[in-house]
Amino acid sequence: MAAVAPEDSKLVEHYHALYRQLRGLHVTRWDYTFGNAPTFDMAAARRVPVGVQYCFASCPAAAAPPDAGLPLLLDFERRGPEGQYLIAGISTPQDSEPARPLPWEHA
Repeated sequence: MAAVAPEDSKLVEHYHALYRQLRGLHVTRWDYTFGNAPTFDMAAARRVPVGVQYCFASCPAAAAPPDAGLPLLLDFERRGPEGQYLIAGISTPQDSEPARPLPWEHA
């Protein structure tokens, strides 16, 4: 939760609920992959496309390509006493909407 803007109670609750649901589903891995992350400029880009890699129970030994996985957009804002970038929003790109509901979207 350290990467989520703490003053955004709705976003914090979203991540708390997501965590509870993923634990209940026995998800053992949940990674954001940034593809060509070292090439984007955080000073210019506030909305960053990411892929989510996840697996249930046991994960395959081989890593998936960085652009594989569930596509999401993370919004970042510079906040905090040290000016670190925190997640300030999360959304799904309109051109890549996955089939709904996803397993962790069941309440």
